[in-house]
Amino acid sequence: MLTAAADRVPLFAKLPEGIDFQAPGWSRVTWGGMGVFGCMVPLHGRPPDLRADAHSDVEFRPRFLIEPSRREAGVPWSWLFRDYLGFEPTVVGGANAFSPGGSACVRLAGTASPIAPTEGPSVICLRGPEADTLHSLHIVRCHPATAPFAAGEVVPFRGGCHPLHVKGLLPLVTDEHGQVVCGALDSPARSVVLGFDPVEALWHDSRLDAGPLEAALNGNWIMPILGAIVWASDVIAWKGLWPEGIPPLLYSVDVEAATSYFDVGAGRCVWAVNRHHARRPQDTKLSDAIDMCMTRLGHARLLGTFHVDLNAVYDEEDRDALKRADRQHDVAFHMPRLGGHEAWTGVMGDSTQVEAACRGGLRELEGIVDHQARGFRNPSWRRAAATHDGVAAAGLGYDSSSFAQPPFAAVPHRARRASGPLGISLRRSHRNRQGGALASQGPPVPEEEPFRP
Repeated sequence: MLTAAADRVPLFAKLPEGIDFQAPGWSRVTWGGMGVFGCMVPLHGRPPDLRADAHSDVEFRPRFLIEPSRREAGVPWSWLFRDYLGFEPTVVGGANAFSPGGSACVRLAGTASPIAPTEGPSVICLRGPEADTLHSLHIVRCHPATAPFAAGEVVPFRGGCHPLHVKGLLPLVTDEHGQVVCGALDSPARSVVLGFDPVEALWHDSRLDAGPLEAALNGNWIMPILGAIVWASDVIAWKGLWPEGIPPLLYSVDVEAATSYFDVGAGRCVWAVNRHHARRPQDTKLSDAIDMCMTRLGHARLLGTFHVDLNAVYDEEDRDALKRADRQHDVAFHMPRLGGHEAWTGVMGDSTQVEAACRGGLRELEGIVDHQARGFRNPSWRRAAATHDGVAAAGLGYDSSSFAQPPFAAVPHRARRASGPLGISLRRSHRNRQGGALASQGPPVPEEEPFRP
């Protein structure tokens, strides 16, 4: 959750050095180590004008060149443009792909394709043949195409990784054998070349969804990819990731201890009653635990998200505690009333059963807190490839069941359907304070068409 009201989104633009421009309402800011222009735009508002003198028309949206062997990669890359840059890419053919000036052309190529300097700005991304190989990639130097990583950091990558042999390439990233797998060219135009494709690899991992450690491992590479596109471009505009430009400080609590630690009949905690740090026998009853968490969050002036296991909701005291939490914090969903976490394994492999269980649990939770919960976390982080399809079909907006991996540069990303090529649609949610409670409104966003080059 944000620690401030969020009613504006940041917008950024990069212009060539040395040109005349008029930018009232814009400021010079630093993004990914580069000097760019930035402004804050009200939600549903119009950004201030940014005018520059150019000798010819320029394209501010990145272009897209997909070789036949990489057609499937067009789907995850198109979602990358939509979700992080804010628009559809311009699909181009080979003849006019690398025109001088304007935004970079992203070329998705196979490892057999010749790689040579281009006449226009570009990001060239190869895909190696080993789909599930785990690599330790080493950052050689600080560069916009490696930000926010520092030189010397080791970043994991799972997927095919191909060493590069390009004349004049400035090494940016090497593999565990010391071979260059990412580098930059300054002439004849700025280019970044990658011997691996983290965008398609993340898409693959989110579809397989093998577990909390595996599903988001490649999420570390989203920001470097965006930095590569911006650095190579002469002209480009894109949106920021966070409302108000403030990365949220997250404090997340799984409200579940009472399902196994608190004995309702005895009226006390049976797990920690004889331990020195359990000063009160009711410390793990839901009502007591939530109130204690809210007190501590209040001292730090933080907002939190409480993921509720409905099996821990026993009585009116518990329901009243959830209502109090909803007035000050975010109440999300964690577990339907199926029993312990082990019971979740019986339904998680069937998206229809997952949807039904989540819908039933959401109805109960929403009857307590009077608003539609948007967040979800799989019980014990357990899931199968079809689980997130059922979670999305139930109307939940996000899933926080995956672990970021060192060096922890992962950002939220869209999961891929287990049953097809599409990404899971996000739902439009207007979340406003009404009497202190978070209110969610708005219909689902219509299903978007798959990318067709």
